[in-house]
Amino acid sequence: MARLKTSGLLGTRQGLGVFVVSNRRQSSFQIDHGELEPAEQIVKLAELRMGIETEAAGLAAERRTERDLLDMRKALDKVAEAIESGKVEAGVDADVRFHRAICAATRNPHYLTFTTFLGQFLHENIMISRKRSAKKADRGALAQAEHLAIYEAILARDPEAARAAARRHVENTAHRLTDNDSFVDQEEGA
Repeated sequence: MARLKTSGLLGTRQGLGVFVVSNRRQSSFQIDHGELEPAEQIVKLAELRMGIETEAAGLAAERRTERDLLDMRKALDKVAEAIESGKVEAGVDADVRFHRAICAATRNPHYLTFTTFLGQFLHENIMISRKRSAKKADRGALAQAEHLAIYEAILARDPEAARAAARRHVENTAHRLTDNDSFVDQEEGA
């Protein structure tokens, strides 16, 4: 009963009892791991991330606080430490924290909720990317440079530069995940 009330399907009125508010079932967003091949899944998730993370970076550039910048910077420092020490798992966790900090800076709780949901897939994809990056010289440093470009644009309160940097990062992450060496140039517009 409590779950149905929380879902907005049941209501109560003193003296009248419990009644059905709505007979519509709430839908929830789901991603089924089994419905796509791994390479297809990577591309589809990257396309979804493209829209979410690109706009989140732009909004973060407009709305960020000093605390948001500090959270982003701490995460970036942890990513750098992990790259330097070769501790892949620590780098993945810090990478996810960086993206969550950007979403928190949007001041829109839906970005943070959705990114938390995507976190399970994001963690897995970043782990694959980091493991592949470790096998190829400078790939981890390239991803970190992309993060820094996003951070610098947010710091400068430049929404368009933040969106462009986030787009490049997600595109290049997709390339790293599919082990494709055709990366989007840092200077190229999005």
